[in-house]
Amino acid sequence: MSGQRKKFLRILRLEMEDLEDHILEMVSDYRRREERHEITEHVCFGNVAVLSNEDCAVRHFRRILDAIRPEDYASLDMMIEDIRGQFEREVGVAGLSRAACLFAQRKIQRVRAYVTHAWDPLSKEVECHATADAG
Repeated sequence: MSGQRKKFLRILRLEMEDLEDHILEMVSDYRRREERHEITEHVCFGNVAVLSNEDCAVRHFRRILDAIRPEDYASLDMMIEDIRGQFEREVGVAGLSRAACLFAQRKIQRVRAYVTHAWDPLSKEVECHATADAG
């Protein structure tokens, strides 16, 4: 179902854009706090460095998403595995924080659950629906 794969990509792109905006807001907040002497320059620079690395990872992830053609995949899960694999390789090659893989994985799980209707919006966790033999 190519429609499901397209929907997944659209929503995941939006999630990543939102994450990038949030990171940039946090960088601005740390800089404001440092200017007001609420935090030290050392703390500000350390936090901004971590956030900059995460922002770079988000931009790499978005480039991967932009290159994905949903019609090239037989299933949503195959497309997701390819996205994960590409991003993990990119994180290693670019020397980005491994934590980037964790936030990408969480976003992927949430969006996958949403588009496959396995997501309970009242729950903080993603539901996993497994089929079992009724034997």
